[in-house]
Amino acid sequence: MRSINITFQHGHIYNSDTQERVVVEENINYILIFKTENDVKIGKFDKPPRLRSENEIYNEIKLDTNVTHIKKLKSAGSYLYFFIVEENENKDEKPRKHSCFRVKLLEDLFLYTSDSWKSSDLTEGGRLADCACVVDDSTEDKLPFFEDIYAKSVTSAYKKTHVHYFGNAGSPSKNSFDCLYLIDKKDKNYLLETLRGFNVKDKVER
Repeated sequence: MRSINITFQHGHIYNSDTQERVVVEENINYILIFKTENDVKIGKFDKPPRLRSENEIYNEIKLDTNVTHIKKLKSAGSYLYFFIVEENENKDEKPRKHSCFRVKLLEDLFLYTSDSWKSSDLTEGGRLADCACVVDDSTEDKLPFFEDIYAKSVTSAYKKTHVHYFGNAGSPSKNSFDCLYLIDKKDKNYLLETLRGFNVKDKVER
């Protein structure tokens, strides 16, 4: 067993004596020694301080006088799913980490559109409103040390999960309509995109 003095800086671990960056690998056990009990910090994703009702969210969106249509897509308590596969740039035989993640909506999920937007994709298809949610399970390949990830929107939920479990492997930024599924099956017929668009009953009355 070998011990070295380390310093955590810039999101990396460095050998304090040699100034060299130390690469920490998965599935290898390390021993951390702390000088005092107060140096031990436990990480967690904070729950939202308060959840909004359906009417609160609707009225918040409606405050923008340019909003023309509002549509409720999913109710609080519903689930969405997304898939992440660790990219293997070296194309070797090493198995890639992958999983299907489940997102539980803690608030109602709304879609809305505005006549002030220039993009036809947004004016016709709509944009997702923020919706408190939690990534509460990895259903396909259970990741070790899995923890609930709370987020203020489904887009943020995907990004935070990618960064937390996959780091710099691939891009953490995705279009929610193209990566979130209504069931735990990677099939384009079940993409969130299929719920986009509006009709007469979604028009905002002022």
